[in-house]
Amino acid sequence: MANKGTVNKQKRLSVGTIRHLNRKEATWTIRQKPGAHSQQTSVPLGFVVRDMLKLSRTLREAKQIITKGLVHVDGNVRKTHQFSVGLFDTVTIPSLKKNYRLILDTKGRLVCVELVESQLKHKPVKVVNKVLAKGNKLLIQTHDGKTFRGIKNDVSVGDSVLTTSDGKNVTEHLSLAKGGRVLITGGSHVGELAKVESIVEGTMKRDKLVNLSEGSEKFQTTASNVMVIDTNTAEWLKTAWNGVKAK
Repeated sequence: MANKGTVNKQKRLSVGTIRHLNRKEATWTIRQKPGAHSQQTSVPLGFVVRDMLKLSRTLREAKQIITKGLVHVDGNVRKTHQFSVGLFDTVTIPSLKKNYRLILDTKGRLVCVELVESQLKHKPVKVVNKVLAKGNKLLIQTHDGKTFRGIKNDVSVGDSVLTTSDGKNVTEHLSLAKGGRVLITGGSHVGELAKVESIVEGTMKRDKLVNLSEGSEKFQTTASNVMVIDTNTAEWLKTAWNGVKAK
């Protein structure tokens, strides 16, 4: 059988838990195109405009808003309603002078929280891969699909970096180390903030583990389930969403 190309349909019942929606309200929903984020970790821009921000009542209205260039993601105009938007991406509506950032609630779903001006200057991103490029220059790739060259050698996979709001430059390195603040992105404590107590290096048969604490509670998770964030972002999360509690 011939290849019919990309599948553009998505049933609500088959959508991952990353998306907060009523699965039995209708049969179909918007399917995001492959991009910076995977389908399991992102939501389509049309869903953000219509269902999360309530800027339109129908998909047709959402498409009109987006195709007119009225919605920016990380400072760039995006004109397709299927563009994938993920964790810590910034959605800006210049005509309304509103800025929103996508974060996780305590059920592992992406939610939009209005962003204060001071948080627009930087964005935390997790390092998911690094290679040595031509000229012995280190190249790193981040969870939002960005690539940066000429980074210092002490940056490791699992660490985070702070980038400018447009994602073009790295301003600070955040190491996954004892005493650091992390956002938990998977597991039973998803959406919570915690402090790193210690790190247990992985083996051939076991993933790297991180011992965490929050208040009097202590627990352990894999390093893939945590993302290092800076102090300002951690304080903003507590203030803006009261610990990012699920509704």
